[in-house]
Amino acid sequence: MYGILATAVPLNRHKNVCNPTSYYSLVVDIQQGHIFTRIILTIIFTRIIIRSVIDLRSNESEPDIMTTHPTPRYTAFDGHRILAAGPLADIALAVKRAMHTNNSSSSSSSSSSSSTPLVFNDSTGQQTDLDLRGDDADIIARHTPSAAGSAPPMEADVAETSNAQPRGRGRPKLGVVPREVTLLPRHWDWLGAQPGGASVALRKLVEQARRDNEAQDQQRQRQEAAYRFMSSIAGDLPGFEEATRALYAGDESRFVQCVEAWPQDVRGYAMSLAWPAQAAA
Repeated sequence: MYGILATAVPLNRHKNVCNPTSYYSLVVDIQQGHIFTRIILTIIFTRIIIRSVIDLRSNESEPDIMTTHPTPRYTAFDGHRILAAGPLADIALAVKRAMHTNNSSSSSSSSSSSSTPLVFNDSTGQQTDLDLRGDDADIIARHTPSAAGSAPPMEADVAETSNAQPRGRGRPKLGVVPREVTLLPRHWDWLGAQPGGASVALRKLVEQARRDNEAQDQQRQRQEAAYRFMSSIAGDLPGFEEATRALYAGDESRFVQCVEAWPQDVRGYAMSLAWPAQAAA
């Protein structure tokens, strides 16, 4: 419970141009600290104007469902040389033209071997497959992320099935996603006794853990991204095993020494995945 100071003004009489019948409205002001809420109640409708998004009942921050997600970027390698970098649609066109050029060169030189460019996700280091069928317009459409696909899901805060009926009154959809969680009985007992229930307590615990381990998680993700790339394209290069050990040890200077003999583009991209701040400097 928390204190609320509420003041009400006298009933005001109104007339609507389209509806000559008089009606009344009641204005209620609610104030707590720097939070101000005005509620206008009428016989015909109820309108709530909220001038703050801070919920004083808990410290929980609901996800922002309007947050925009940046377009993923990719890098294509033709052998050990960077072919192109940018959105996936641009990469796909560049790879298609490079493969056409490589095939033409192989035919003219009577060589049966031609290299296929490899494409990597700049965030995860994972190798990405392309579908290069059709003309340029088809390729662009196929590799351009849709607006609907980039938006976060708006699921209800309950375990609803896919064929559930439309949600009625109650808490609005705030972007939370229902999934199954398996815990011991004593865990459920503790969660059930927390303010707001198990869902609120779990979200608070997860957010706290994310804040406490953010630096370690980011370092681990960078290491895994760099290793994925290195194992795909640099596994046969000298010093690969030593570079991998230095990568997971977080020893940047040792890593630089191990990859010094690598081709410039491979060395630079691996550094950008493992230590992006130093690579950009």
